Amino acid sequence: MANLEIHFLDVGQGDGTFIIFPDGKTTMLVDLGSLKNGKIAGADALKFLWYSLKEIHSKSHAVKSKLKPPTINFLFITHPDPDHYNLIPSLIGGSKTNNSLPTPYRCPLVKVEDCYIGGKLADYSNHNSIHSFLKLLKPPKKTKKRNRLHVFQKGGGGTIIKEYKSGLNKGLKIHLLGVNNPGTNHNTESNSNSIVLMLEYGGTKIILPGDAESNVETIIANRYQNNQAFLQSRALKLGHHGSKQATSRNWINIVQPETIFASGDLRWSHPYCEVFKRFKTDQNNSQFDNNVDYITTRNDLNHGFVCGNTNNADYEQHSTKAGIFTNLSKSPNAQNSVTVGEQVLLQIQDDGEIAISMSNMNNPSAWF
Repeated sequence: MANLEIHFLDVGQGDGTFIIFPDGKTTMLVDLGSLKNGKIAGADALKFLWYSLKEIHSKSHAVKSKLKPPTINFLFITHPDPDHYNLIPSLIGGSKTNNSLPTPYRCPLVKVEDCYIGGKLADYSNHNSIHSFLKLLKPPKKTKKRNRLHVFQKGGGGTIIKEYKSGLNKGLKIHLLGVNNPGTNHNTESNSNSIVLMLEYGGTKIILPGDAESNVETIIANRYQNNQAFLQSRALKLGHHGSKQATSRNWINIVQPETIFASGDLRWSHPYCEVFKRFKTDQNNSQFDNNVDYITTRNDLNHGFVCGNTNNADYEQHSTKAGIFTNLSKSPNAQNSVTVGEQVLLQIQDDGEIAISMSNMNNPSAWF
């Protein structure tokens, strides 16, 4: 049975999602960056990616082709914030691109087939390594080389980037829900550029919103106002690392997710507990696994998660059986004050059933 694998990477304060298609050889990376703990969590994420890509490449290519570098087929940089892209040069460019990482975690060359960016190419010019890489993907006009850099128009969305109608990836679709939308002010302009994706496989959907906030959620909801049922997804990644400006109640009621995921670290209080409470009907009940709207509660999902208090930047540790997953978790083998980084894996079968596992969870969940 072919599974779609979605790895929510622990990169510290940043974002990174690595996806392996059902054929076992097509790969997709949505962001890879970190502004805190990049030399620890970020380096571990790079190591995981490199060995995963190397293994996929080795299994799916003939002996002669194995001499070529491993490939990321689809690279999405959702928007021009460094915590979403500043680890990419270390992954695709080898050790010469970024010498700030420990030597064991500098990756050999990785090839990118197609790259999609939120915002304009010029928006990435403050980071020389990523800007140089992106320019290489766009060949000079007079050459016959294929353009591998895809820049979207303003207010884009409502289209399908890729649909597989045959083969082992049959039924898999990559939807573009929105990109390059106007911000409500200067501070939100970059976040509003975010590429908002939906992956669909076996009738199950997951939305990956980058740093898109409630203004973009409203734009997308309005775009699909005649068919908002299309946006209903079993899984949702919280926008902007679980910031309180994202994942509005209206968006939750439209998407109706059974499981939610959030990246973040001990900085800026991401993800916020306030956002998780929006999934509840009883605002005075502090137990996240009671009275939860939409979110699945299962005995085999018992795990910990961590969220921030926006009032004093303290963090709360919770244990739950609900489908709430963060890249920080309460350690199962340590005192209450200890948190650990988590890599979370969501698998989707071709019949639409899902299963979830965490790097510190004893056993993966059953399929549901």
